[in-house]
Amino acid sequence: MDFASNINRFGSTEHEWMRANAGRYGWQHPYWARQGGGREEAWHWERSGRARVRHTINRPRGRSLGLGSSGPEVRQLQRDLNKIYAKRGIEIADDGDFGMGTYALVRRFQRARGYFLRNGVVGKWTKSAIARAVKAASTPASA
Repeated sequence: MDFASNINRFGSTEHEWMRANAGRYGWQHPYWARQGGGREEAWHWERSGRARVRHTINRPRGRSLGLGSSGPEVRQLQRDLNKIYAKRGIEIADDGDFGMGTYALVRRFQRARGYFLRNGVVGKWTKSAIARAVKAASTPASA
């Protein structure tokens, strides 16, 4: 299967998420397609059909943002996440489409903040925490 987004780059947020979670959902990255495997195709994933867990990705409700959302609010969210994670060398496309890369980075943000519910949906609590983190990232450190 050929996935879109930055999954086609080894080391990207999307690719790392897929490496860590693919087996849970019945996908595998063939040995020959991995780095050092001979053909090195980051984008190449195959369905093994053996999902280890049943998982439901939460969809956004109301004014929340999540997988499938699109538009200027999503683009601003992506820019904000890029500001927060810029020093760590993590960047997602600010294309205005809430895809797997944005989902993975929102979950990472929620996990780093100790959220009990790390569902990848940006509701009012996550949105306000992101705004605070952007402000903190934009404030120069005192000398």
